[in-house]
Amino acid sequence: MTGPVPTAARGSSFPRIGLAVALLLITGLVAGLVAHRGNSSRAEARPAASPDEVSSFTALDGRLGVFSANTLKGALRYEKWLGREVSFVTVFADRSNWKDIERPQSHVPDLGRFKAHGKRAVFSLPMLPDSLSARKDTAMKAGGTGRFNDHFVRLGKNLVALDQADAVIRMGWEFQLDSWAWGGGDAESYRQYFRQIVTAMRQVPGQEFEFDWNPNNGYNERDGVEYWPGDQYVDYVGVDAYDVSFTFYPYPQVCDQSCRLERQKRTWDENVYGGPRGLQFWAQFARSHQKKMSLPEWATWDRFGDDDGGGKDDPYYIQKMYEFITYAPNNVGYANFFDTDSDQGLHNLDRHFPDAAQEFTRLFGDAAVPSANPG
Repeated sequence: MTGPVPTAARGSSFPRIGLAVALLLITGLVAGLVAHRGNSSRAEARPAASPDEVSSFTALDGRLGVFSANTLKGALRYEKWLGREVSFVTVFADRSNWKDIERPQSHVPDLGRFKAHGKRAVFSLPMLPDSLSARKDTAMKAGGTGRFNDHFVRLGKNLVALDQADAVIRMGWEFQLDSWAWGGGDAESYRQYFRQIVTAMRQVPGQEFEFDWNPNNGYNERDGVEYWPGDQYVDYVGVDAYDVSFTFYPYPQVCDQSCRLERQKRTWDENVYGGPRGLQFWAQFARSHQKKMSLPEWATWDRFGDDDGGGKDDPYYIQKMYEFITYAPNNVGYANFFDTDSDQGLHNLDRHFPDAAQEFTRLFGDAAVPSANPG
């Protein structure tokens, strides 16, 4: 682009307008083109920004979901509270042994009734039973050779028989964490094993499964990108994105509303959405692989114990997650709120977090409309 400029400036084709004026005009034009190209390049490279135009809003219908204690009853109760139907329900397989992993109805007894109520399972599938946790490194390598494929074929057949042939298989979730039987190990072993399971389950007659590759959001000692199994084995890039920060939470003992909001904003900007491996990064990662995003778990959190890193009653987090989910370029295929308290802390909006619950129903309820200025 810079080549023609001096050539044109040196020529004699300019009428009597003055060389200095001509040079000034051309310099301004070139600068404008450079700035435009620079801005265009930055816009294309910019990962999943928060929306700043109403036109970027995309409807929630068909994309909302919930985890509610592995039960259809809990999901229907959640719908009634929210005032809107949900399409996806996160459920967890039993992890005790291979037999329980193969039989999803052992831990989700009403799974066979989901379809009649318009619910599609997001089936959280352990890659190994807890009984092999002590030998996880050896077991993961064995899985990569296909040793355990028969277990997953039997699981697939059972899912088809339970009218969940189109289940989303959320396999080996949060694999960077040591706490899982399949977690925290060698990335190559994980990749090989993931491919084996997908290939085996795709052989099941009648199946229409989709597969969700699900790292943990934010900082982790192990970079989730290293565990990517390959585009042909993945349908969703799923991210579990809780309102958690061990830098800005817990709140100080003396912390007014302004103090809380500042910490909530910094948690979003630097941990949940921003940061090296926040939602902003993962949205760009999904786009670069031409995959939909998903949020198999997201929630407010009042954490138990000494690591009280949860934002508790945080309507700002709810607002920003709404903006992220409904921003069309992020291409979120489904978003399932974790609405069940656990032994690690409290999540249920209705019982524990009145301000966040009010904001949630305002934004995600049946009467939800896009914000005029969501950025």
